[in-house]
Amino acid sequence: GGLTWTNETYNLGSMPLRSVVVDRQGNIYVGAEIGIYTKPINATTWTLYNAALPNMAVLELEINNGSNTLKAATWGRGVWENTLVGRADYPAIVHTKISNLPTLDKPKKGVDQLVTSRIQYDHTLTAVYTEWSINIPTLGNVIPMINTVDSTWMTTSPLPDMPVGTKVFFKVFAVGSNADTTETYKFMYEVQPAVYCTATGDTSAGNLYIENVNLQSINNTTLNDFYSNYTSPIVTLWADSTYTIDVTGNTGWGSNDYGAWIDFNHDLDFTPDELVLWGIGAGGNASNTFTVPTAVREDTVAMRVRLSYWNEDPRPCGTQFGEVEDYTISLRTAGTAIAVNDVENKNKFLVYPNPTSGKVYLKISENQKVKYELKNQLGQQIMKGVLTKSNNYFDISKQAAGIYILQVEGQVFKIVKQD
Repeated sequence: GGLTWTNETYNLGSMPLRSVVVDRQGNIYVGAEIGIYTKPINATTWTLYNAALPNMAVLELEINNGSNTLKAATWGRGVWENTLVGRADYPAIVHTKISNLPTLDKPKKGVDQLVTSRIQYDHTLTAVYTEWSINIPTLGNVIPMINTVDSTWMTTSPLPDMPVGTKVFFKVFAVGSNADTTETYKFMYEVQPAVYCTATGDTSAGNLYIENVNLQSINNTTLNDFYSNYTSPIVTLWADSTYTIDVTGNTGWGSNDYGAWIDFNHDLDFTPDELVLWGIGAGGNASNTFTVPTAVREDTVAMRVRLSYWNEDPRPCGTQFGEVEDYTISLRTAGTAIAVNDVENKNKFLVYPNPTSGKVYLKISENQKVKYELKNQLGQQIMKGVLTKSNNYFDISKQAAGIYILQVEGQVFKIVKQD
């Protein structure tokens, strides 16, 4: 970065050097004609850093700060990895992601982005957290992270929901019991519009289309529109409940293919695990019985139905020969916030509001005494007690933001605690 060059060859000799990187601790590494050499940036002696590395040219070096590793691409002997100098006992953040990995159209506005990291460490982590900022890469806003399972840590609340076009910067910090702190690179994503991907039939033909879709209150005899969005009727589907979807094409061609997806996780995307109907070469009709996942949250989402042709896997996005139709689905669960008059089901307790920042209520009949137990995601008991109609709530306002598990007389609910 200065005006003049200084020769730092020292004891390396006159061999070709292919690559150079510097870590955050001030160590410089060079990929040489034979192996890797390193030294503190102000030192005058290079040391061979070739533990288990074959003798060959190292063409490219990269540092992964989160995992404290140096990666080397070689001539003809593959890619190798070693720990950075002096960092072998530090926490290793080996993988970090948000809920929706960035693409040209994701993550989308209004879709919660939790940060998740896998951290390897032989001692005790005293703190794990995410720092973030908006539009400029100057971090400082902090979201704590909790250990959810094994070596996985997740933020207690999502990164902030910002307007379309906003750039969100963040990085993860892991602090070990020996005051050995590891931090990742800065990550960045840009908030995209909150829309589903575009899908349509092939408008050049028009002789293959969906004739009927049947699911609960939907019994829709449709026309050939290549793409249609039916916003009514709105079908209510309950978590853990089983339903049957039936789709009929206008022809009985043996190469007709059917696909249907429901956006169960409300991320404005249709993924393979959200398939509720799949019929390759199904002819004039396809039918399937599916169960709504337990972990859905109460929300209104889309169901996409596609009819395509020629044993070509139906895709939820893009253009294929046939037709596409969208429908509106209301997902409900007894564990989310609903008015007590919305549902009369004597076999289920109603828990509300959810998410909550404080009190959690149960709908309880006159003579019931209901035992409850609240646990965190590690399975540790937070509180327990007995509720009645006149004393039908408990207060979690002093608990940290995050996800808790509520057990009520054999029923299990996921409770989201907000700040």
